[in-house]
Amino acid sequence: MGEVKKEDILDILAKYDKSEITIATLGSHTSLHILQGAKEEGFRTAIVCQKGREIPYQRFGVADEYIIVDEFKDIVNEDVQQKLRDMNAIVVPHGSFVAYAGLDNVEDKFNVPMFGNRDVLRWEAERDKERALLVEGDVRIPFKYDSPADIDRPVMVKFPGARGGRGYFVASSTEEFDAKIEAMKARGWLEDSDVEAAHIEEYVSGCNYCIHYFYSALDDTVELMGMDTRYESSIDGFVRMPAKDQLDIDLSPSYVVTGNHPAVIRESLLPQVFDMADKLVESAK
Repeated sequence: MGEVKKEDILDILAKYDKSEITIATLGSHTSLHILQGAKEEGFRTAIVCQKGREIPYQRFGVADEYIIVDEFKDIVNEDVQQKLRDMNAIVVPHGSFVAYAGLDNVEDKFNVPMFGNRDVLRWEAERDKERALLVEGDVRIPFKYDSPADIDRPVMVKFPGARGGRGYFVASSTEEFDAKIEAMKARGWLEDSDVEAAHIEEYVSGCNYCIHYFYSALDDTVELMGMDTRYESSIDGFVRMPAKDQLDIDLSPSYVVTGNHPAVIRESLLPQVFDMADKLVESAK
């Protein structure tokens, strides 16, 4: 629990003009979707955007108000917060919001009403906490290694935060793990602090579906909004090469997300999709 208390946020909300609510977010990640949805529901919208990155929102016409900042992290500055409160803003968080603003700042300094449960953001951002939620809910997940010295099969190595797959890699031994860590550090993609927080889990070969759920606390129901797969650089370009050419090239592919493909799962698998969602909701409660 952070220093921003529910009672203080309710006091701020009590002063809002409820007929002039503005839905606001940070100009990154899924902000186009958030603001377009808000406009379709009849709300005014606002975006906090880093200077030079406002063009997509202007072209798509999704924001009524713009707060331009030098850096995304400035959203927690008091002058920016006051502008949001003056707009009667409710901020919808997303992965980049947490990454740029910083969890500690969101929990301790961001005195603006937010959609959803502020306290659950840390459970989403920190992989060990996220894993604990899934384990508690009895959701099947890959085996986790506590140390690179224990690697005995192909593993996927991930790192904290919303980095879009940047720095992720596959390794099959401790030696390969160490070599790829050094390669990623040489690229400037990892720092020593990242390595200490590396999340190592078995590589499960299969089809990946990124499933979009929405839980309504009002109705106590889980909705399936859609799903996608990710288009990643450079692995997706690498696997388009014939196997012989892949073997001839000394390349350690990266897994940086650059886009999304809409996906439709087989209907016979949908019971599992809803079962996972229901288990996670119960665990989160």
